[in-house]
Amino acid sequence: MLKIKIKSLENNLKSLLMIFLLLMVSIDSIAQDEPDQIIETQVTISGGIVRAESGIYFKTTNNNDDLLTRPIIICEGIDPNNEMGFADIYDQVDDGNGLRLLRDLRRMGYDVVVVNLLNNPIQIQKNSILFQNVLGDINNMLEANNSLSRSTVIGISMGGLITRSALVEMENNNVDHRVDNYISFDAPQRGANIPLGLQHFADFYLGPVLDLMEKLSFLEASN
Repeated sequence: MLKIKIKSLENNLKSLLMIFLLLMVSIDSIAQDEPDQIIETQVTISGGIVRAESGIYFKTTNNNDDLLTRPIIICEGIDPNNEMGFADIYDQVDDGNGLRLLRDLRRMGYDVVVVNLLNNPIQIQKNSILFQNVLGDINNMLEANNSLSRSTVIGISMGGLITRSALVEMENNNVDHRVDNYISFDAPQRGANIPLGLQHFADFYLGPVLDLMEKLSFLEASN
């Protein structure tokens, strides 16, 4: 009887250990859903207000957890219906084949800033101007926190074009963007091979629709 009880106890301990590990994984993933702080940036372009929200996930070390000092800035890619939230954008970089890249970087003392473009379907050039202002807000926070660190920028898909355009424009205007590393993640930096017939089809049929979407996006941001 004693032997049977020991086996039962061992099985129970194994089950409890598995449940504990599953709970820890769940808690870890849930903890990434909402950022620790959100800052809003807006700029008026061509008579319309363009907005972005930047969600800050602070480092998880014991020192200065609530101060932005070593930012890794992630700009979202194309999101035609503005459906993606902070957690969706975060997971695009963090969750790769079971790896938790951003979680590990936060443990190493880095802060993660996720930039959600609220007028996503508008022209890349306009979002580029917006991102320049986002960098300005982040740099002001770094100065206020007495941080001398320079940022790393990651642009996902269309975000890679937006961030590259913003950084080049700032350099051309002799503005210090305080960015040392730029990572283009799945961005069509050399353009995309789209059949000419499909381009004409899109221009004829989708052109008016895209113009309407951009106007509606401006109207939503103004309300």
